[in-house]
Order: sequence, then structure tokens, then C-alpha cells
Amino acid sequence: MTNEELFRLGDYDTLYTRNLPFMHKFAKRFSNLPIEMDDLMGCGHIAFVKALETYNADKSKWLTYFSKFMINEILMLNRKVSRQSNCISLETVMITNYEDKEIRLEHQISSGVFVEDTVIDKVTVEQLFNLTKALPTREREALRLHLLETKQADIGEKLNISQAYVSRLLKKVTNELGRKGRMEAILEP
Repeated sequence: MTNEELFRLGDYDTLYTRNLPFMHKFAKRFSNLPIEMDDLMGCGHIAFVKALETYNADKSKWLTYFSKFMINEILMLNRKVSRQSNCISLETVMITNYEDKEIRLEHQISSGVFVEDTVIDKVTVEQLFNLTKALPTREREALRLHLLETKQADIGEKLNISQAYVSRLLKKVTNELGRKGRMEAILEP
């Protein structure tokens, strides 16, 4: 018996059971996405229900119709996951200490003591100062004004350059400082 005949008879349980292997195989096609297989299969279940509501057996084949719904559900979930990827998890490792013990964000929130404040105060400011010594005067001044929360247009006026150039200059400086900082971290014993 075909899927279309099962639909016409209203035997949705059998239709669902017969389409589970298809759902699984179809979900595997999207295994490259940052989505668990269970969630992909969940998209298949939702798509099955939605497809049942609007399917017309006289107009198209069931698998063709159902697969479009499944693709749509998977893509909607992928967009949702992509939007949430900028969120920070409580399990995010903030720092690894000298004993290779990880200090996570959840530990800091529960204890009320933020290690990152101490680290920033003692290390980052000194490193930033050392890294900026090698910068040309204009770039160092642009960075200093930027860190003082001066608007890019105002920085441009003070340095007699355009706001667009200030933006490019700051991007260049931060990228360069990032590279130098990573190199120092690698070279340090």
C-alpha cells in the first residue's frame, strides 16, 4: 500500500511508522549543521504533523510534499540555533589556572567572586601598555581616545582624518594587538 493510499484511508500511524526510516535518512543529510540528531528527528516529527494538515493526495506524492516541510523545519531550527550561538553558556571556561583546573562562569556567579576582574587589573592593562609601545603615534592616540569612549568622528577631527579612516585604523590596530598578544602568549614560558 502506498503512502498516498494510507493517507486517504486515514491510517496515520502506519504512515508515520513507514516514514520513520525516511525521516532518519533525511535528517542524516543535515548532520553537518550544529544540531543534534534528536533535534533533527524532532523537526521530522513536527513536519509530519504539519504536512498531514495540508496534504492533498491528488496533487502530489507524499514523500515529496513531506520532505519540503522537513527541510523547512530544519532550516528554521538552524536559524534559531545560529541566533543563539552568540549567547554565553554558564559552562564557558573563563580561565585555566596553573593546575589545569578550569574556572567556569557558573563557579564565579555562585561564589560571588569574579576572577576575571583580578586578571584584567593585573595582567591585561600591563600587556596592553607593552603592546601599544610599538605602535605609531597616530595609531596609539586613536586607540587611546577610543578606549576613553570618544566617538570615531571626534577622533577623526582631533587627528585630522575621516571617521571611515578612524574605523579602519582601529580595526587594524586591534587586529595587530591581537596577533602580538597571541604571539607573546605562545612565546612566554
